[in-house]
Amino acid sequence: MKCPHCGQEHPDDFKFCPISGQPLVPQTKVCGNPACKYSNVPIEAKFCPRCRFDFSQESFQEDNENNRNQEDDKSYLIVTVSDNADCTITCLDKDRTEIHLRKGRNIIDIISYPGLRYGWKVSRGWDIQTFDLSHFDSSHITDMSGMFKDCCSLEHINLSKYDTSQVTLMTSMFDGCRSLQYLDLGNLNTEKVTSMGFMFSGCEKLKEIDLSNLCTSSLETMAHMFDGCRSLQYLDLSCFDTSQVYNMNFMFRKCSSLKRLYLGHIDTEDIYLNGIFDGCYSLKEVILQDCEEETIYDISKALKKSYVNAKIITD
Repeated sequence: MKCPHCGQEHPDDFKFCPISGQPLVPQTKVCGNPACKYSNVPIEAKFCPRCRFDFSQESFQEDNENNRNQEDDKSYLIVTVSDNADCTITCLDKDRTEIHLRKGRNIIDIISYPGLRYGWKVSRGWDIQTFDLSHFDSSHITDMSGMFKDCCSLEHINLSKYDTSQVTLMTSMFDGCRSLQYLDLGNLNTEKVTSMGFMFSGCEKLKEIDLSNLCTSSLETMAHMFDGCRSLQYLDLSCFDTSQVYNMNFMFRKCSSLKRLYLGHIDTEDIYLNGIFDGCYSLKEVILQDCEEETIYDISKALKKSYVNAKIITD
């Protein structure tokens, strides 16, 4: 160990400094990650040798309760990981701060990681089992692109209290979440969202999704939105406003179990529809409401191009 009295290196079993005679205390510190708490970290270390906890950052929530202000004390994220894979959350701050997750329960707060308040993207999230967002203040987030991307072990998520009033991007938000079976997004505020491209792409076990109250008045692209949702049998998009949309390419591609599709008062003028129904071989009905003849023609043409023999029902 390095002696704090004389500055020289001494063997670890020395109890007193041979130069000054002062007692020697082990020069170590405890990792601030509550999921790790390794107690033999060298005092000069900048990172924990076990979990890579960054000591330049403030500690996790439990170690900072006395230093928090009232608002931030309530804002933290809990992520549960099933294995020691290198799961990483990248904060959407200017420094793109990375948070490396360990096996077990990870408590991450915005005092320790201020950039988290602006959102995050997941990398190598295959072993993430749960996200607890019930104590997280999301009011500053504008970009939710890739927020849960490739979290293929994630079976459910509760976004009922999630504030999305400032969000403009939801591209690939659940892309690759192949274990999700049900999603209730009916309470999300999406009036500023411009992109939902690839939002549910690859959610192959998704059987039910509630989008009934979504406001899509600002939405511009829905390309590949449900691409690969092979378990969906019924989809109601009748509330969708497509007045600003220009791209619906491959929107329902490979939705091989889809039987009934409600598109409501859709207007396909100036919208790309390439491959929109490719692979929808079980589709029996497409239901439109108060649509122009041109829209009915466009949908019929798109069905034929994809060799889908579905009936168009108009109200």
